Amino acid sequence: MYSIMFVLYRKPGMDQDDFVRHWRERHAPLVAQLPGILRYRIAPVVREEAAEAPFAGIAEIWFDSRDAWLRALESPEGQRALQDVLEFQERSDGASVAPEIVFEAAFGEGGVAPTVPQA
Repeated sequence: MYSIMFVLYRKPGMDQDDFVRHWRERHAPLVAQLPGILRYRIAPVVREEAAEAPFAGIAEIWFDSRDAWLRALESPEGQRALQDVLEFQERSDGASVAPEIVFEAAFGEGGVAPTVPQA
């Protein structure tokens, strides 16, 4: 699996609420149309911390491979999503990442029991 993580910066003069609204209501549906997409996760900075935060949010997108990602970007759907970025982001910095679960809480009867992967 191939994953790309982005740090997003909102356009100057745009408040966090408008940024998140655009991201959820306009951009995310465009991303969902990318051919070959497996998963898209967004993590906007919470409103209470947005003014002090150095960025507006983080996004992560998954494809089967780097080639699948590049094909998606070149597609008409990819071009529409890239064009929309200009509507609400000043810039975004991205890189391929290798996600690893180091710790995950399992919720069950009696509360939270930590699940730690075994080496």
